[in-house]
Amino acid sequence: MDNFTTNNFEMKRDIVNFFKKISNGCDKSESKFIMDMIYGIAKSKDILLSSIAEALDEKTKKAYTIDRLSDNLTNDLSSAVDNNYCDLVMDSLGENPVFLIDDSDIIKPLGEKFEDLGIVRDGSSRNKSFEKGYHHTEIVGLTKNMKQPISVFSKIHSSTQKEIMYQQMR
Repeated sequence: MDNFTTNNFEMKRDIVNFFKKISNGCDKSESKFIMDMIYGIAKSKDILLSSIAEALDEKTKKAYTIDRLSDNLTNDLSSAVDNNYCDLVMDSLGENPVFLIDDSDIIKPLGEKFEDLGIVRDGSSRNKSFEKGYHHTEIVGLTKNMKQPISVFSKIHSSTQKEIMYQQMR
């Protein structure tokens, strides 16, 4: 318990340093949103907006904070964030990185009202049946000195939106 304050300070400093690297070149409102999300997720250890809003401990009502975060989530982040993250990842992967690509599925067999719910092959079932769900594409990079892989790309997409996915990849 002696180093509790020191550990918290170091963790917060690491979060702020990561935020500065990621948000370089963003406008002020986008930078604030990124910092709030990174700090809120780290502090609350949860990805629910209500938990993040509570962790931010703002003087406004929690519902207003949730609305602000939710509104920002509907906007796409600037390309500077993607470029900064890719640069950061490639620096940490070093020379001759190994990439693993996983095309998987998320099955929602009982789902009725999910947005753009498509049909996917259930890779987990024995008979490889087709179910309602989404495609999930994940690319991670492996390093020699870190045990955990680093996420390079992650996308959940629907088979009903092939035109949109094709446009995003071009």
